Amino acid sequence: MVKELFEIMESLNDELEKLLLISQNKRKAIVNRNLEELENSIKKEEKLLAEIKKLESRRMEILNNLADGKNIKTKNEVDSLMEKIAEGMPEKLSEQLYYLRAKIRETGQRIKSVNQQNMFLIESSREILRLLFSELKGSRESFIVNRKV
Repeated sequence: MVKELFEIMESLNDELEKLLLISQNKRKAIVNRNLEELENSIKKEEKLLAEIKKLESRRMEILNNLADGKNIKTKNEVDSLMEKIAEGMPEKLSEQLYYLRAKIRETGQRIKSVNQQNMFLIESSREILRLLFSELKGSRESFIVNRKV
């Protein structure tokens, strides 16, 4: 079961790395105003998120089995169980487990950062469009008013 946990965590990290690349491609598409590329990236992201969800569910299932029937839910409970699992392993495997966990967390943080940047770009673009439309609307109204006078 521990071997499967390693395999799941490696797969999870691989999928997260792919998600990071897709998020970076989304940023490029947003900056370049390439709607087609943005739509393609979103479709890829949705498929990848479904796969990540399956892997995470399987990982939690394995962890719950290793926890002797305890229902593991919180991050602290997961961390505590991972510590226990690592303690019972040879040092090399333990280091590999810690490495995988750190890598997954790091990749997750990088994804979060890129997504925050993407959100900022989208919000900034929306605000610019809102101001532009407001100005256009205001210009048209003042033009009509000035014309009637």
